[in-house]
Amino acid sequence: MTNAVPKPVIEWLSAAIAGAAIVAFAVIFTLGVIQVWSAPSGTPPRYDEPFLGFATAIGAFVGGVVAVAFGVKPPPLPNQTILARNLSSLGAVPSVRDELRPALGAVYAIVYVALGLAAIATLLVHPHELSDLVKNLATTFLGLALPIAGAFFSS
Repeated sequence: MTNAVPKPVIEWLSAAIAGAAIVAFAVIFTLGVIQVWSAPSGTPPRYDEPFLGFATAIGAFVGGVVAVAFGVKPPPLPNQTILARNLSSLGAVPSVRDELRPALGAVYAIVYVALGLAAIATLLVHPHELSDLVKNLATTFLGLALPIAGAFFSS
């Protein structure tokens, strides 16, 4: 049985879905952090349960992609440093066109780490205004940070 959808179409659709997920993650959590920083003292932003569930799922998905990407190790090339090898593994997870994988993987890692650190800073500086949205990202990021860092710097 053959696939009716050509492989390039599947690869571009996969890239579009992966791109939409990281954009949704970036928008939702950037706005969430901004809302906490601009909230009146002692008044955390509130979200309805369906939105919070969706946002948490997107956060877990992006965190999982980053964690798995750092854990996937391509075979080493001659004279390649551990850092260069591990950076090249960032694009190993998304099932997209080969030429898009490293860029998409790097975007996932940069956005996830930047917003994870922003969420932790927000948790520390504004604990009384902290929303469940930002708290979920901060705690998930903390839970994944050690294994991600360990996998990234391992040989």
